[in-house]
Amino acid sequence: MKTIKSVEKSFHILNAIARWNGQKNLTELSVLLSLSPGTLHGFLATLEEVGAIDRDPQSGKYILGPLILKYSLIGNPLQSLAQTCMPSLNRLRDKTKETIHLAVPEPEGKILYIAKAESPYPYRLTSLVGTAEPAASSALGYLLYPLELDPKDETIRKNMETSRPYCVKYEKELDAYCLATSFTYGNAPLRQAGLSIVIPHQRWTAHSQKFYQEALLTETQQLESWLRKME
Repeated sequence: MKTIKSVEKSFHILNAIARWNGQKNLTELSVLLSLSPGTLHGFLATLEEVGAIDRDPQSGKYILGPLILKYSLIGNPLQSLAQTCMPSLNRLRDKTKETIHLAVPEPEGKILYIAKAESPYPYRLTSLVGTAEPAASSALGYLLYPLELDPKDETIRKNMETSRPYCVKYEKELDAYCLATSFTYGNAPLRQAGLSIVIPHQRWTAHSQKFYQEALLTETQQLESWLRKME
């Protein structure tokens, strides 16, 4: 069967970007695809113009765009959400050097972890993707569910006064702090998800708290804005 070579090349490029979502720039993709940078740039510019891909303005690396992700949400929404959010998780992990989790609310008062970016430190705290836990066991649960705070419980505090609410919970069994915030995505209906940073207590100081908080809230705001492009 005769094929249109330009269309075929476009799909090869999309497959490469999907595989290395947010990890390759123009030069790296040209090597992987055996295409000259000039030729590849033309394809990338066209795909970006129609919304099939997008380029991170900070790193110059390419990710799947709102057009592709909009339709992928139809088939497997959680898998698509996880893939869409991974560049944000990786950026936040690279900035903080801590483990980052992405979770969504589940029925019966639980949260489900659907993606993570692990800390490079030898001593790090993480959970298994695909596992669910009671909402009250994590700071994420207090944002994704209307849980009441125990005023006598000094291990958790929730701040609803900032532009984006956040919650901090000391998890005694892990000897670590979980800092979390939530964001919305999709429409009809609008859905919620959350990002969290897990910080061992020895790296949780008065100075680092502000750093972690600013990094988390800034990246989450950028992620939510990006997701709105898909609506």
